[in-house]
Amino acid sequence: MLLSNHVVENRQKYLLYTVGMFFLGLIVFLLIYSMENFHGRYYNPDTTSHDYVYMYSKFTEWETIQMVLYLIGLFLFGGIFASISFVNFSNTAESIFYMNKPASYLEKWLAEFLVRIFLFFIIYNIIFSILNIPFTFLVRAQEWHNIREAPLAGEYYYVSRILYAYLFTAGEHEIYWGICSGYFSVVGFFMYGAAWFNRFSFFKTLILAFVIGAIFAFYALVLDNILRLPDGWNYNFPFSASLYNDDGLKYEATFSTTSLLILLYSLLIFVPVVLMYCSYLKLKEKEI
Repeated sequence: MLLSNHVVENRQKYLLYTVGMFFLGLIVFLLIYSMENFHGRYYNPDTTSHDYVYMYSKFTEWETIQMVLYLIGLFLFGGIFASISFVNFSNTAESIFYMNKPASYLEKWLAEFLVRIFLFFIIYNIIFSILNIPFTFLVRAQEWHNIREAPLAGEYYYVSRILYAYLFTAGEHEIYWGICSGYFSVVGFFMYGAAWFNRFSFFKTLILAFVIGAIFAFYALVLDNILRLPDGWNYNFPFSASLYNDDGLKYEATFSTTSLLILLYSLLIFVPVVLMYCSYLKLKEKEI
């Protein structure tokens, strides 16, 4: 009931936000398409050491652009949408009405969580697909034209695929974990900012993110100077450090891949969970 009430109360605002996302995305797609001359993907199987080697890159230019646009849009629009979570706390009447709704803080937070995470993700992917699929076919036509105009002798070629056609067949699970963790972290952080700041929460949360990033960067620089390895050591971050002496003997310290993966996946889970929990605690502490 709370979730249904939330959607009904905000449907006009959410509809305007959806339309705004669509037209901003359309402008970006039109600008990129009008400014670039896209080419296909070439490779020569005769020059391969295993299966084949791509002459230019593993992905076409348009396939890379699709991925970049998808991630930028997901994090940017997701963050903006999460920054208007809960209610406009700068409006006392709205805040009192929201706080006095017959539901627990957990229920109110869960309703926002479902809307900001899952509803937005579904709507965003629908909008992105509506924009991306037609433009991909336009780009494919341009790539076929360029291939016919200037074919490379002895080369095989492919034209661009739609984003989901290669993203979900890549088989690299770290990509999916990273995207999901980043998305949950961004939304959780901006939900935290929405519960903390009463006015201009998006911009204040951005400033907070910049300050936190600057602190971590400064900490990393200081730590790097303190823990700097002696001359002659070769540091292959984050797996190993090695040294060759005058006799050619090698000394090596390694961090096991298994331990590294455990640490990586722990962070990918820990960071968004903590941010989400902090947003819930901040909502519970909210006073009007």
